[in-house]
Amino acid sequence: MSSKRAAALVGALAAVGFAISAYIAQVHSQIAANQTPSCDINETVTCTGVLSSEYAYLLGIPVAWYALVAYALFAVAALAMVFALPRATQRRRVAGLTFAAAIASAIYSMALAWIAVMVLGSVCVLCAGLYAVNAGLLIAAAVLLSAVRRETSRGRGEEGFSLIRWAGFGSAIGLAAIVALVAWGMLRSPPPPDPDFAIWYKALPQVESPPRGGHAKGDPASTVVLAEFSDFECGHCAAAYRSLKSLWPRYRKDLRIQFHHYPLDSSCNPAMTSSFHRNACLAAFASECAASQDAFWPYHDLLFDNQRDLSRDNLIRFADEVGLDRDTFVKCLESDAARDAVARDIAEAARLQVQSTPTLFINKRTLVGAPNEQRLELAIRLERELSTRPN
Repeated sequence: MSSKRAAALVGALAAVGFAISAYIAQVHSQIAANQTPSCDINETVTCTGVLSSEYAYLLGIPVAWYALVAYALFAVAALAMVFALPRATQRRRVAGLTFAAAIASAIYSMALAWIAVMVLGSVCVLCAGLYAVNAGLLIAAAVLLSAVRRETSRGRGEEGFSLIRWAGFGSAIGLAAIVALVAWGMLRSPPPPDPDFAIWYKALPQVESPPRGGHAKGDPASTVVLAEFSDFECGHCAAAYRSLKSLWPRYRKDLRIQFHHYPLDSSCNPAMTSSFHRNACLAAFASECAASQDAFWPYHDLLFDNQRDLSRDNLIRFADEVGLDRDTFVKCLESDAARDAVARDIAEAARLQVQSTPTLFINKRTLVGAPNEQRLELAIRLERELSTRPN
């Protein structure tokens, strides 16, 4: 292959990588706004699980933004090789730098892929697309450098040495980027222990038996079980939801979340003397109808993301958005099954003396209200340490 064709291939791959990186940057914005990206397929194949982790950032900036710059530079180098750089020394230098950058990108991609699968237990489809692009770039850049060396060689037998030299340079850059990633991840590690918080937290009242039932996600063998009694129209419950959504990707291997209904609405909750939240009961019924079609958690997220308007029409529209059968959903809204499920949670709340939302039970400790994300993270870490500490 000629050097110009190889350069054109580098440019085409760079354009694909730039487009995917731009979309990933948009997903970062969606996650920051507590929206669920369309690239989330299930608990394992999830963009959110990977892109909300500390490994998706380098020196506080999303890796996607570095990728945008890198692919733009690949494209500029390719254009220069095709339309400019008449001097042999310039072409060899640019081809060498392109190959070194491709080596660095491939090494960094392998590190990120290993972290996603082995550390986070997740697969990001968009990230996998970039891994494939980087593998292609490595091959195309190697072909480009070989072609340029062949076309500009003066018989000095330097081609092999040049490949080794640039590969070493690129490997050094890639390894340095990995070191920076790990160092930043350590700097962004969970907040340091707070002795005052630990004393306060350990003094919280404990129940004899944790909440039963509800809707759960996470490994049943998790060391930390967080059971939440919540109301879809409650603003503090939405704050707790956002904190848990942010923490879930980091602690999913150690954390199991259980959701229980406690609508602050006298139409279905006998403990309430009035309807503080007029749509809370209907929203709870609707989530049970979504659960009957195996879509509780995506529907739960939609309710909290749109809690300002939980009218019946919107509840049906949300069912359409998560792909539920509309007729089945509408019939379920009027059924006793949905009401009975919510009533069971309310009865469980009465047993545990729940009086407000959100009320959290972290293992057996009772935490009333919505702690901010940092305090909730400290609580999870404390419970994890207490659960694994030998007696």
